[in-house]
Amino acid sequence: MVNWGDFAIVVVGAGIGIAAPLLIAALGEAFAERSGMMNLSIEGTMSLGAALAFIFGAITQNPWIGLLAGMLGGLVIGLMNVWMAQTLHLNQVVTGMSLYIFAYGLSVYLFRAITGHTSTFGLEVPRFKPIEIPALLQIPILGPTILNQNLLIYISIILVLILEVVMFKTTLGLKVRAVGENPSAADNVGINVYTVRYLCLMYGGAMAGLAGGYIALAEMGLFFEGMTAGRGWIAIAIVIFGAWSPIRILAGALIFGVIDSLALHIMVAAPQVPFQLLLTLPYVFSIAILVVAMKRAALPAALFKTYRREERQLG
Repeated sequence: MVNWGDFAIVVVGAGIGIAAPLLIAALGEAFAERSGMMNLSIEGTMSLGAALAFIFGAITQNPWIGLLAGMLGGLVIGLMNVWMAQTLHLNQVVTGMSLYIFAYGLSVYLFRAITGHTSTFGLEVPRFKPIEIPALLQIPILGPTILNQNLLIYISIILVLILEVVMFKTTLGLKVRAVGENPSAADNVGINVYTVRYLCLMYGGAMAGLAGGYIALAEMGLFFEGMTAGRGWIAIAIVIFGAWSPIRILAGALIFGVIDSLALHIMVAAPQVPFQLLLTLPYVFSIAILVVAMKRAALPAALFKTYRREERQLG
């Protein structure tokens, strides 16, 4: 007989780990969208970040260097994205999807070219493992869930609090929001729209690369083609669900993480349930959230719109 209390603790504990890359990627995307730029290349950027993190982590046997490599790869994709969309005035959907395909393909190519492998079989990389303090693990409920996670999860939660303050309590956050709402007015009062958008997209790309690095070095400890499994697209849904607020995005990421964890654990506890149905749960939920959230969400007014300073208009 299943002990439902223990089952719930296990599901929630695993869900927090699953939520981490969604949270990290969404925190970067939130700033990009707040500046008026939609980054649709997140899925491919996460795959590239995962490949680079695994490769350099394995070469150096240092997971921090691996994460840095993943972030740098993501930053480059973000830079390419904003250059094409804002400087060259190309359609943001087209540039985002093009870079998604490019980054995803590049991740597979680089991994095979550098390692000579098509999978991680035979390759070892140091991982970020859960911090286990016996005294803390004995605390009911909190011990086996929140207090049994790896360092990157705690860092990401601290980052949520910092970014919430930056977004809504600082001049920088005000500038980002002003550019995303009315870039022409922001430009008129001395805010450099191009600089803000470049920084936000580069930051968003770096965070997507970090999210991929987390999957490779903390969650799985390996790399293979398709390992991001659509989580980049779910991160975009979480941003909208969270109304571009880091704290609300944290809540959204946890909900998705727990749902994904629940589906995986039901497969084990109730193998008679079709696993194909269970695997679709996170994606069905993301679609449902988008349908509901898009009706209520107050999108940044300049989202998807390229600013042309010389014309003083949005196009």
